[in-house]
Amino acid sequence: MINQKAEVTIEALFIMGVFILILVTVSISNIFEAVDTTRDVRVVSDAKYVAEQIATYASSITNPYEKKILRIYIPGYSSSGTTPAGDPLIWIRSCISTDGDVLNTTVQTIRYSNEGIITKQEEYSFTKDLPGTGWAIYVPNSTAPKPIFEDEGYTYTLVISWKNITSQTELEWIVDNCTSQGFAARVPGGR
Repeated sequence: MINQKAEVTIEALFIMGVFILILVTVSISNIFEAVDTTRDVRVVSDAKYVAEQIATYASSITNPYEKKILRIYIPGYSSSGTTPAGDPLIWIRSCISTDGDVLNTTVQTIRYSNEGIITKQEEYSFTKDLPGTGWAIYVPNSTAPKPIFEDEGYTYTLVISWKNITSQTELEWIVDNCTSQGFAARVPGGR
């Protein structure tokens, strides 16, 4: 009789252990997915806020002699782990550009496996109207208009004047445009 009770207790503990192992395995994978999704949503919403702030400041400029200074965090994220090619395993990049009358913001998320294979790639783009036409963005170390590209998250000082948005903050990378080809052709910016 005593051996049967011990056997039932051991079987019950074994079944509970298997159940807990399955529960933990499923929960942990869901937790990692939730963390990744939360980071993506945070960066995209922060980038949208940046675009709204820049457009609001630009709309408040009423004459060619007026300027406003905006200090704002432009989001991005680069994980410390890297692929064999040297790219971060998780890479979230924000790019802000203008085509003259619209402020374009692009957020690109790329996740790689340890072998360097892309496992997830998403791009979010949104626009904000600027008053009038002829707007340009200028960045340090470049004489021509260039977009603001950020892949780590950094606080920028932007001087917004008549038809002109100028970053006073050195960029880590300078790109020609906010496309995937523009990201691939980046050059060091001085930060």
